[in-house]
Amino acid sequence: MSLLTARDSGHTVAPEGYSRWLMPPAALSVQLCIGQAYVTSVYKNSLIAHFGAGQTAIGVIFSIAIVMLGLSAAVGGTWVERNGPRKEKVVS
Repeated sequence: MSLLTARDSGHTVAPEGYSRWLMPPAALSVQLCIGQAYVTSVYKNSLIAHFGAGQTAIGVIFSIAIVMLGLSAAVGGTWVERNGPRKEKVVS
C-alpha cells in the first residue's frame, strides 16, 4: 500500500453511523496496556514479597509481556495499514 493510498478518504473518514465514542475507550485501553511494561519496576518488589518468587520469575513475566507487546504491535500495525484506522461497520 502506498502512502497516498493510505491517506485516501476511504481509509480515514468514518463511515455513516460510526460511533466516535468508541475511540476514547479504545485509545485508553491501548495506553494502559503499553504502560504496564513501564510500571513493572514499581510493583516488582511487591510481587516478589507476596508470592515468594525470585527476580528471575518476575523477569520472565516481564519478558513475556514485552514480547507480546511487540508481536501485537507488529500484527496490529499491519492490520491498520491494510484496513485503515476505522474498520467499517458490518451490517447484517
